[in-house]
Amino acid sequence: MGSGSLLEALSDSISRGAYALTDAVNELAGLGKVKLHFVSKSWVDVDDYPSYKQAQKILLRSLIAPKDGFISRVFNRKVSVRITRFLAPTNITPNQITFFSLLTAVAAAVSFALSHPLLGGLLAQFTSILDGVDGEIARLKFLRSNFGEIFDSILDRYADFFIVIGMVYAWYCASGRVAALLVGAAALTGIPLSMLFKEKFRNVFGQPFLPEKHDGILRFLPANRDGRLFIVMLGGIFNLLPAALILLAAISQLQALCRLYRVRRFN
Repeated sequence: MGSGSLLEALSDSISRGAYALTDAVNELAGLGKVKLHFVSKSWVDVDDYPSYKQAQKILLRSLIAPKDGFISRVFNRKVSVRITRFLAPTNITPNQITFFSLLTAVAAAVSFALSHPLLGGLLAQFTSILDGVDGEIARLKFLRSNFGEIFDSILDRYADFFIVIGMVYAWYCASGRVAALLVGAAALTGIPLSMLFKEKFRNVFGQPFLPEKHDGILRFLPANRDGRLFIVMLGGIFNLLPAALILLAAISQLQALCRLYRVRRFN
């Protein structure tokens, strides 16, 4: 941090043939006008284009959340950080991105319902990617808020609902089978239980639910939102919506029941 006196010191040092910023700082230090401040975290001295690009890369990499699922970590973040880098100079807010993610999910649902499974699957995966962008923008621009976290969680549930409804509608219209409605109901009731269980666990036991610690071998199931939407994408690409819905219903219900069984030991 520098005040106007830094420019004056820099002008004086230049007049003596010393052109580096450190020369001006040394001059101010001799006058007792420099204060030392320790930085506990990593930092980069940005004074040219290569160092600017390096700092940008480090900053974007720091936006990746440690609780990311496998799909988010391996696939989604490679795209989302590029979108974040593009959107960072704009005035777009995290909540606006969250809302656009919901609209993308609605578009995916409509695509499924209109028998365009490939487009629906790709849009569902793009929804998953955008679900990471809003958080990245919030962390990058210090725009995190309690309302934003709740807004994101609620709209994610709406998005999941619309996508499943679109898939169920497509399956039922193509087959007329009641099984489509039953599987859809199982998926719709099971999918929100993951978030609900984590929040209830925190409220009751006063500690966060850690899948890598509490889920055991079930932590490898693609039951998080990134995994579920990846299954939706595959179902759309290969036109296997019934199989994708059955898998979503089975995974979400199995995870909820197993967590309920495991939580007994905390009593």
